[in-house]
Amino acid sequence: MHTGLPKETSIFDTRTMQEVYEEVRHLYQRYPQPWVIGYSGGKDSTAVLQLVWKALEGLAPEERQKPVFVIASDTKVETPIIVDYINNTLHLITRSSSFFRLTSPVCSA
Repeated sequence: MHTGLPKETSIFDTRTMQEVYEEVRHLYQRYPQPWVIGYSGGKDSTAVLQLVWKALEGLAPEERQKPVFVIASDTKVETPIIVDYINNTLHLITRSSSFFRLTSPVCSA
């Protein structure tokens, strides 16, 4: 009889964070298409954004020529506090990064 939660596996059981960053850098350099990161301000999109950001920081500026667009969509169900948080975060990204190219938040119809 099985009791308790099923065994969860993690990428970090077999790889280091440095190895994950290296893979992100490799993929960034291998394919010519720009990257688009959808950002909602939640934990998952924040983790993806931070992962890509930290990985690309490890490249020399001349190796960061491909744009990475960060987009957010105001679905009109977010509270004003969340909308302000997302807009502030996007503004901070724009100010502090030379290799992320930020689009204006996209409003859904």
